[in-house]
Amino acid sequence: ILIAVKPDTTESMFLFAVTNPLENLIQLGVSLTPGGPGATNLSLYYTDGDRHMTSQAIASFLVPQFTGSWTRLSLKVTEEEVQLWFNCQVYNSVLVRRVPLQ
Repeated sequence: ILIAVKPDTTESMFLFAVTNPLENLIQLGVSLTPGGPGATNLSLYYTDGDRHMTSQAIASFLVPQFTGSWTRLSLKVTEEEVQLWFNCQVYNSVLVRRVPLQ
């Protein structure tokens, strides 16, 4: 997932969201939320609508606040990991959080 963004506010927002037909479940999306002084929380959502009733954030990253600045974000998703590239530099990676089938 490649994104170039220049947010004009520190308010919570989705950079994009693909929803189910009822528009009550985010199947794929990226959000920004305040992460404390000078920081922004970036979350990747991926939800299997057949398994979950609520939207699932599978990875979250705390990044420096970039309000008012053009910023390049890239998310590389594998079966086990999500890797964030922030302004063309590897920033961090997290293990994918999955809820097992029951």
